[in-house]
Order: sequence, then C-alpha cells, then structure tokens
Amino acid sequence: MRRAHRARRRRRHHSSLDERGRCALRHGEAVRRDRERLVGECAVRASVVRKAAPPLIRDVPSRARAVRARRACPYDRGRGAEDDLAHREASAARGPRRDPDRGLGGPRRVRPAARGRHGDVRRSAPVPRRHRACRGERRRRAGCGRDNDETRRPVPTSRQGSRRRVSDTPRVAILAEGLFSRTTAKTAIGVLRYARYQIVAIVDSTKAGTDAADHVGVGRGVPVVATVDDAIARGADVLLIGTAAAGGRIPDTYRPFLSRALERGVAVWNGLHERVLSDPRLAEAARRGNATVRELREPPRELPIGGHRRPRVGATVVLTVGSDAAVGKMTASLEIVAALRRMGEKAAFVATGQTGIAIAGEGISVDAVVADFIAGAAETMVCDAAERADWVIVEGQGSLTHPGFSGVTLGLLHGAGPDLMVLCHHAMRWSMKGYDDGLPLRTLPELVRIYEDAAAWRRPPGYPPSRVVAIALNTGDLLSSDPPDLALTWIQSASTVTKLPAADPIREGTAGADRLARALIDARGRHADTSTS
Repeated sequence: MRRAHRARRRRRHHSSLDERGRCALRHGEAVRRDRERLVGECAVRASVVRKAAPPLIRDVPSRARAVRARRACPYDRGRGAEDDLAHREASAARGPRRDPDRGLGGPRRVRPAARGRHGDVRRSAPVPRRHRACRGERRRRAGCGRDNDETRRPVPTSRQGSRRRVSDTPRVAILAEGLFSRTTAKTAIGVLRYARYQIVAIVDSTKAGTDAADHVGVGRGVPVVATVDDAIARGADVLLIGTAAAGGRIPDTYRPFLSRALERGVAVWNGLHERVLSDPRLAEAARRGNATVRELREPPRELPIGGHRRPRVGATVVLTVGSDAAVGKMTASLEIVAALRRMGEKAAFVATGQTGIAIAGEGISVDAVVADFIAGAAETMVCDAAERADWVIVEGQGSLTHPGFSGVTLGLLHGAGPDLMVLCHHAMRWSMKGYDDGLPLRTLPELVRIYEDAAAWRRPPGYPPSRVVAIALNTGDLLSSDPPDLALTWIQSASTVTKLPAADPIREGTAGADRLARALIDARGRHADTSTS
C-alpha cells in the first residue's frame, strides 16, 4: 500500500511539472514575439528619425555588457569617449539626443567587463590626450567652481579657436621698449641666454636695426625691431615682457605694444606684478584678437604652510643666496645644474622667479605668494623636485640684508631648507640696490655668517648645519678699460677672504661652473659624514 501511494504521488508531481513547463514555454514565446515586434517598431522609428546617423560605437570589445547611461554632469572627469572635445561638439551640432523610443540621452554604451567604469571603449579610434578638454576648461565652460561669471577671465584660451595658436615650440619676441640694456632687461637677458625656444626678435624702437648682443652681450643674431608687426612678420606668436621695474607695474610705453599684439592674436607672457587683463583697454584688445595671456607670477590658489615635509632621503638641496638683489643667483643656479649634469649627476632646477619660470616652463614666483605660504610654496617645489633628482638647485631671491626683499628671502630660505648654499655677489657693487644714498653692502665673511645663522633656525636638533660652501661672483660690469686680469683678481680675493672656492661661471665658462659644482660634491661628502657621526 505504501509503495502504491508513493507511485501515485510521483505521477501527479511529474504531470504538474510538465504543465508548468508548458505554461512557461508559452509565456516565453509570447514575450519573445512581443520583444521582436517592439524592436522592429523601434528600428522603423529610428530609421525615420535618424536615417544618416553613424554608429555610436565602431568597435565593441569582447565580453561586453550593457551599462546604465551615465548621469549628466556639467564638468565630467574627461576619461570617456563622450568627453572627447570633437565628439562633444559634433553631438551638439546634431542637437539634443532625446528620443523617447531609445531612452533619455541616447542608446546605452557598452564596456568590457574587465575594465572599470571610465575609459574610451572606441579602440579603433583612440583619442589623443592633447585633443581632450582639460577639467578646468570644462568647469569654466559650465560656469562652475571659482571661475564664475564675475571672476572668469574675459579671454578665451587658445584651445577655443584663437587666431594665432601657440605651438609646443613657441616663437617668442621680447618687449623691452626703451629699456633694453644690461641693467634693466634682466628677464630678456636670462631668456636669451638659457631659453630652449626660439627668440625671433627684440621689440625696442629706440634701438631698432641693431643686434641684441650689441646691447646685452648675448643673443647674437637676434634682431632688434621697432614694432610688434615687425616681430609678427618674423614669425612671433608670443610677446614676452622682458623687463622688471621696481613695483611691478606695466610701463605706460608698453601698453600700445601689448594692445597691438593682443589685437593680432599674439599671446602675451607677463612677468610683472600688474595683471595685463586688469587694464580694460588691454582686456578689450584681447577679446577682439581672441588672444591668451599667461601671468608668470600667478601663484597656485592653494598652498600649504611650510615646515611639514622633508625632501627624499638621498637628495641634496642647494640654495643660491645673495649679497643683494639682481646679483646673478638664477644664472649661478642654471650654470651649476648644467655642470652637475656634465659630471653625470641628476640635477633639477627649481624656478622661484618670473625669469626662471619663463626659462624652465614651471615654478612658483615666491614674491607673488602671500607671506604665510612662501615657505610652503618653496617646500612643495623642493620635495617634488627631489623625487626625480639627486641634486635640487633652488633659485634664490633678494637678500637677507636688503630692507625691501628680506621677507621673501627668509621665507624661501626656511621653506627650501637647504643642505648647502652658494653665496652670489656682484663684484662692482658697493651699496644696496635702490639705496644709493648710503646703505653699504655687508662684507662676504659677514654675509656667510648671516645666512648660516638664519638657515640654522629651521634645522631641527641633531641635523647637520647648513653651510655656505662656494662663492659665485658676477664680474660682468667690468669696463673694457679695466685691466684684463682684474676679474681674476676679484675672484681670488673672494676666495681668500671667505676661505671658500670662488668662480665666475659666465666669464670663466664651464671651468668656473665646474669649480662650483665640484665644491658642492665635496661638501656633500662632508655633510653626509657629519650626519652619520
């Protein structure tokens, strides 16, 4: 009886399973037929609405799966195919993709299952990075963030269709109207001597028709022209302001030249404190010419307070310090970097002024930074450079004994936290720059003591002290009537009174720069021995 009962239960169970399976099959067939009918209707509607629409995805990777359409964002991160600038502009030309039959925002994208959410899935058409809009540019276009309508600069960038685009290797004309000389054209001289891009002309109508080297000793073959139009005729696509007057204001004589350059679509690089676009007439000229302005002294918006980071262990930080302003600290820094590289060392240059930034292409002008963050700016640049080089050569600014610039000098000294220092001095200068009525320069031995004492304020207990280990002398202003061996006499005298190696890296060439670099290498060995003892 029990066996027969079990058999009847099995027959009833199997019959119910068969019935449910047949019902499921019938339901699946109905669903399939409805889906095919709907797909066909959608295809007909799509063919009517978009007859010539190209396929959105030209190559579908293997193991692809559908994803939900991304939420619209006014400043996306710029990692997907839809973030390609050309793709977005083409989409905008076709109009909004609101098709009720294909979903809000168009058909869904596909992506390979093995990859993350972001990425360009169009493998057959990779998008070069230089053609993608940067995040900051997308934020400005969307009107988001800090660049709102009230603070946004009125000049579009070169990516937005300026008439004259600045190439990767710009052709630069230097503006030095009425001021192209050794004493007033500091930025022009540095760029002529060290810049890696091409200098096509100097704009100074008072010296037109001459050669740059006739006035500043460098730039042989670079012509001096009278107008911006003459510079543009020689291929200039950038106009660099090549002088730096006290106070940092744009000279009134420069404004017509800047206005003409901006109207012609030429980019302007400005190293002065006054912003070019703060002048309404220059801003209007920039709008008309669709030109760009690069402010070399514009600091980053967010900087830390110094004293919280240390460079990579094994990197040696060197700071050039001065007896006065404009004595050759940047020149000495660049010559030392070149000499260390000739010796097979990995050396990096840290630009802290507008001229160094114009040469190196990066850096922070510390004299434009709020005082609380000068040390933090220097510390950030030094730590970043120490990650890629064993020698970090920091361009010095001002002088601790100069009443006008000592605040910047001290902030840079404490932020850089140098292991070694090179003291730079102008051999023919007797009084502080700008104080010719009676503020004499300190002696070289006194300056060595002042800088070493100030550097010790930043060194924690147990750290070896920071030392001045060499003297870089500037003898460039010696007259042709002076005895030919006078420069060598000054160099030997500086070495004698300080008991340190001394050299003029410009007058003596590579021999002088190599002497300074060798002094640094020898001092690093002694510094390392002190730190381990």
